[in-house]
Amino acid sequence: MKMLTNLVVFVCFLASALCQTTMAPTTPMPVDLETELTQRGGFTQILSLLKTAGLLDTLKNADNITLFAPTDAALARVPADQLAALTSNPSDLQKLLGFHALLEDVKALHRKGIGRLQDKVIMSSNGLPIRINVYRLLHTVAAEGVNITERGIRVSNGYVHALDGVMIPPEGDVVEIAVANGKLTSLVSLLSAAGLVDAIKSDMNITVFAPHDAAFAKVDPKVTAYLTSHPEDLKSTCSWVHLKKKWFLS
Repeated sequence: MKMLTNLVVFVCFLASALCQTTMAPTTPMPVDLETELTQRGGFTQILSLLKTAGLLDTLKNADNITLFAPTDAALARVPADQLAALTSNPSDLQKLLGFHALLEDVKALHRKGIGRLQDKVIMSSNGLPIRINVYRLLHTVAAEGVNITERGIRVSNGYVHALDGVMIPPEGDVVEIAVANGKLTSLVSLLSAAGLVDAIKSDMNITVFAPHDAAFAKVDPKVTAYLTSHPEDLKSTCSWVHLKKKWFLS
């Protein structure tokens, strides 16, 4: 009887040991944004800037976030005087950093590899578009032309994507920038005459080759007069100055 009892105890001990050795390791719970980036290292500057702008606690307390975070190495390349000017101007700093954050989870960016990723436009927390471009030949993904060096860093309420630079907020659409430039009046006028303004303004992924007024001044006035009086020919000509995003030009 004693031998049987010992055998039962041994079997139970063996079963318990087997359960412990085959049990999958537990995944640690993600920590908050500040703790995760502090533990990782390399994000001291962006954390300091977020604190200065009063945005760090906002991001930590939000339900869902996606943060594009320039690394310390990236921010070290920013001229010191520009960085100082930003930190002394809370409004400009908030605008810049708000462009790097979304109060939502962009799930597609977390996928391992880039095979299923697609170019897309997402909206930052301050309502400005961020272009995500996938460069499969280079095996990389960029946000506003800035290389994402590490995707999908998990934090308790979302994800962080490390950037190799700083994203510059857009100052308007293509047409607005051309008008503000002051040296593209001929181009703007011809695009308007060709009826292409609305098409260009509504396209969220476009490249424009924009001849300056000085270039148009070299064109025979008869050619310009002919084009403006023949809308279809003008439209065909103007179509050559814009195209969909090309990966080798971005």
